[in-house]
Amino acid sequence: MSAASRDIHLAREFATSERLIHQEGVSSGYRKWIYFVSGCTCNWVQFFKAEELFKSTYINVYETKIEFNYPAYNCCYSDFDNVAMLYYDRVYFENMDRA
Repeated sequence: MSAASRDIHLAREFATSERLIHQEGVSSGYRKWIYFVSGCTCNWVQFFKAEELFKSTYINVYETKIEFNYPAYNCCYSDFDNVAMLYYDRVYFENMDRA
């Protein structure tokens, strides 16, 4: 299979939109992890903002990529988003099966 025949390339070639296929929040276990890490690192700002962090964490699956956000608070009272995207044509997806 040539690289140009992968789904991401075909989607771009035929000008399909970046259609959102699935949108999901994170599991409730992530809330516990936020509290655990905040307590272990004495990051009390993050500890008291854990619910905000949990609510703004998401995973979106598009036709050609996965986008996710895992926000955090640092000890200087500022928050920041950790938004990342993984495109399906990258090397780490080559050995994965479709769900």
